[in-house]
Amino acid sequence: MPNGSGKPLDPRNLQDRLFAALSTMFAAEVPLYGGALAVNDACNDTLLELLGMVQPGLDGGAVRGPAGRRLGAERHGAIRIGRGDEYRWVGRLFACFGMEPHGFYDMTSVGAKRQPIMATAFRSRHRPEHRMFCSLLVSDGFPAPLAARVRDALAGRDVFGDRARALVERCEADRGLREADGMALIGECVGRIFAWTGRGGPVELYRDLVAADLRIAADIACFPTHHLNHLACNSLAIDLFTAAMRLCLAERDADWFRGRATGVLSSVAEQADDDRVRLLLPWAPAALPPARGVAPAAVAGLVERLVSRLGDDTHALHRLPHAGFKETTEGPPADVPVLLRQDSYRALTERVLFSDAGGETEIGSHTARFGEVEQRGYACSVAGRRAYDAGLVAADAAGTDPGSGGAGAAFAGLGRTATELFTRGQILGRYQPSAAGLAARHAGHPLPTPLPALLAAGFVTRQPLRYEDFLPVSAAGIFASNLRQQGTGAMGAPAPPRQREELEAILGQGIIDPVAAEAATEAASIRETLAALGIAAADPQGCDHARE
Repeated sequence: MPNGSGKPLDPRNLQDRLFAALSTMFAAEVPLYGGALAVNDACNDTLLELLGMVQPGLDGGAVRGPAGRRLGAERHGAIRIGRGDEYRWVGRLFACFGMEPHGFYDMTSVGAKRQPIMATAFRSRHRPEHRMFCSLLVSDGFPAPLAARVRDALAGRDVFGDRARALVERCEADRGLREADGMALIGECVGRIFAWTGRGGPVELYRDLVAADLRIAADIACFPTHHLNHLACNSLAIDLFTAAMRLCLAERDADWFRGRATGVLSSVAEQADDDRVRLLLPWAPAALPPARGVAPAAVAGLVERLVSRLGDDTHALHRLPHAGFKETTEGPPADVPVLLRQDSYRALTERVLFSDAGGETEIGSHTARFGEVEQRGYACSVAGRRAYDAGLVAADAAGTDPGSGGAGAAFAGLGRTATELFTRGQILGRYQPSAAGLAARHAGHPLPTPLPALLAAGFVTRQPLRYEDFLPVSAAGIFASNLRQQGTGAMGAPAPPRQREELEAILGQGIIDPVAAEAATEAASIRETLAALGIAAADPQGCDHARE
């Protein structure tokens, strides 16, 4: 096999190509996914136009140009894996694309929504755009005869193949892949490793797993590849997207959508302070002029243009096979801008050619693959995560869905703006010396030493960190909804929680703790900022929450 020519490719460039290829593959496999991307583009374009009205400091060409389009290209996918050695190969594969394991997710211990899997997510360490959530089946809680049949079914498959393994090993040896080999590895990913084949078996095991309420195990053990379970796009306003999807799926009419869209856009306009704008548009200038109000007539015009755009044939998703849209959004309520909100259209029922123990085939169906959308918020400190977890408990006790409008009281312990969240020590940020601060230092003017005083004087700027990872309860809720089951009773009595070290041993590498990494990013930015201003950094002054 040729090595290819030229220098090794930048892994981030190769990563962009991989996820573009996966998106093309998944759109061909699931036409509804391609339609959902078109809906998201329409909604994001509307949000970008709105933000251009609100914030005069944004360049209109940049908002609607390549940077704006890149927001819509951000993807996160999910795959499910059956064996530990397969999981290690997946980790080595994503390393070729500059992606490392972040976060440990024990889905066996999330209450009523529990599933027999543990997981991590592969992404770039800094400013990630793409992610792959990788679940590993945990079958030791199954009835012993059924667990043995699952292991036997998994033992007989070879998902990667010799060519993919050789390319991964070459990348490790050469510390990168050249053009030909990089594209060959992407070809293996979309042509074999993550592709949907439409074949499954053994059918007897599939039926028994479904009957035992172990649908996620059936999705893993009874198919020959690590088929892409879903691919999510990035939304600038998830509530606008979900309303648009319900319109395009003919679940709601245009008048309902107008009301919903008007409310969402008006709320975004009201909340679009500097921090919120930069959360949505990472390339926005560090200093923005005061926001302008948007007249109701301007919002109404945006809504009408969006209604017209969604009414064309490109967005007629009701004509495609579909199972409707999920009822509730996972994550915090819309007015709590932290962590992650997720939603999805329901999993499609797809035709499968199953084989039986005797080699005979029969036509059946499988329901597991769906389409997801996400909107990312601010990264929480340890104190912020405690407040969020307390909100989940309160919402559950009140019988409300955490992501619904009625759950606001349950999350009263969390701030509603970046300023409030910083004041309460609930989010993390990246600090920089301002031009005024550097000028004061060079002029020899005395500077206040507590960090809050530096911020108040305008000598230091602070931008909240964006949350880049996942929430186990939300992920379990998405899985449970699309598997048509609210948790897995066949796992028996709750077992002790799985430990991160177990998955690290399987991977053969450490899993990065996202909360610790985010806190370290904040602390490093404080040290660098104080050093640039000539201030001793023995005490990060005012940011003790980052080290809880």
